[in-house]
Amino acid sequence: MNRSARVAVHQLIPSLSVRDAIGNHALHVRRLMLELGFASELYAESVVGRFGVAIHRTSSVPDGGWLIYHHSIGSLVASRYAAHRGGRILNYHNITPAALFEPWEAGVAAELELGRRQLVEFADCTDHAIADSGFNRDELVDLGYRSTGVVPVLFDLEGLRRQVDQSVATRLAAIRRRQGTQVLFVGRVAPNKAQHAVVSAFAVYRQEFDARAHLHLVGAVSSHNYHKAVRRQVELAGLRRAVTFHDSVSDGALGAHYANSDVFCCLSDHEGFGVPLLEAMAHDVPVIAQTGSAVPGTVGEAAILLAGRDPLTAAVAIDRVCSDAGLRARLVEAGRRRLEEFSLDRSRRRYAEQVSAAIGAARR
Repeated sequence: MNRSARVAVHQLIPSLSVRDAIGNHALHVRRLMLELGFASELYAESVVGRFGVAIHRTSSVPDGGWLIYHHSIGSLVASRYAAHRGGRILNYHNITPAALFEPWEAGVAAELELGRRQLVEFADCTDHAIADSGFNRDELVDLGYRSTGVVPVLFDLEGLRRQVDQSVATRLAAIRRRQGTQVLFVGRVAPNKAQHAVVSAFAVYRQEFDARAHLHLVGAVSSHNYHKAVRRQVELAGLRRAVTFHDSVSDGALGAHYANSDVFCCLSDHEGFGVPLLEAMAHDVPVIAQTGSAVPGTVGEAAILLAGRDPLTAAVAIDRVCSDAGLRARLVEAGRRRLEEFSLDRSRRRYAEQVSAAIGAARR
């Protein structure tokens, strides 16, 4: 095929960050588009970290061809998507309800509100929308999007299994030998992730079941005010030596955390998909999670789902997973089966089908 004659399927994203699920997804999508024979480049307004491919400024997005826009927050970059003179595909990753951020970060809440308005506006100009969960697709359908599909976030679970930083793993293994149950949660420190609820449940678990337990909270800080509040909660509960905040870590260090954890506890108020839930399953770590938003659709029957965030209920669930070998084995096996739905090869095929169908429909 003459390179100048190739159909272009470019991607536009407000912010591209290393070790970010959406950013890594965009890199996988670019690789897939190139394999399908399309011209494909990445355009981002903000770039954090180093990538193995060229990332272009949003001001240079070409007219014509197809443009995939990754939407998860309000951004002025979105205007380039709305004005694009060509085919438009919205890849919707969910927008956190602004009300969850309003008490902590008014600026972020305003960006989320803008994102919600833009999501409504895009319904009329989008040729096809790809949601990464059924939960997100339902929202698009309710807003009047005419053509929609569901494809999970593209991510390499097998690669994560292989990437274990042995120095971090050795250190965490030593902690595990000295202490009791190792509880893990991975996610940005943000109000919707509800780390404070995990801390509350963990405090009850230590008091009622295992006084030597340790909680590891892994994830970059998205709300400094909320982060300070959770740290203050830890101090007031007398848990400073029992709770460790790890911030963002490398893929190898993340693999080491999963490999040395006994249970993954997610009590988020709102999740659009929940990649860490699947990462935990990939490392045979049983999952406890609060039901609601996209969580049930992600975990299926491979987790203990809690109807609320009652600390005692969550603490009892942690104890059951850690003390009942049969239950633990059933959850691990269910997790392995669940992961088949989200394999990278399967998700790549589904994404290719969605994009090809959208382009084919536009040609008819």
